[in-house]
Amino acid sequence: YGWMNEYLDGKDAVVELGCGMGLAREFIRNPKLRLTDANAYPWVDEAVDAGALPYADGSVDAFLCSHILHHLAQPLKFLAAAAGKLKPGGVILIQELELTPLLKILLRLRRIEGWDEGADVFDPEARCMSEAGDPWSANCAIPRLLFSRPQELTRAVPALALERNELCEVMLFPVSGGVLAKSPTIPLPLWALKCVDFFDACAVSLAGDWLALGRRAILRKR
Repeated sequence: YGWMNEYLDGKDAVVELGCGMGLAREFIRNPKLRLTDANAYPWVDEAVDAGALPYADGSVDAFLCSHILHHLAQPLKFLAAAAGKLKPGGVILIQELELTPLLKILLRLRRIEGWDEGADVFDPEARCMSEAGDPWSANCAIPRLLFSRPQELTRAVPALALERNELCEVMLFPVSGGVLAKSPTIPLPLWALKCVDFFDACAVSLAGDWLALGRRAILRKR
């Protein structure tokens, strides 16, 4: 989450959608951050279905979306709806999985969350996964399908400009235990984590299309 802070300082309406365990509050500096999730966990400020955003048009400065797009059956419809809720110049900050060959291997080994690269992510009415009613169902191909075709994405949602779109993370994701942090991990000191960051940056620059496990993207309302 740390990279998001530069876009959030001083903003009045900052909302994380699908906050999960609520880790954003550990890293986001903005005190007005509101944590929302489809499940009413004790740490959640408000139960919100990302498929039916309850905010007034033009009222939100920033939506934080960390690993939720691949859980949305209609991601394009979500992005269009979120754009309507943003103030002019507002942003959607996205941290997501990237379906590279390395991620496919890890998903097969863990036997969690599949993918469908044939999903039509640019049809707002199409459903990109079979179990659309289950918030834990997933299609891990969704982020790559959306953001590897940036021109098609911005044509499909003209209210949003793609300001940042980059691959990231190789070792950081498995070292952390993944989103649910259920895998056994070894707590690493800060110097070791910095080494992981350096390794990841090198690996992504050399072979990101094969090794990257994450993608960062910023969509800004025009």
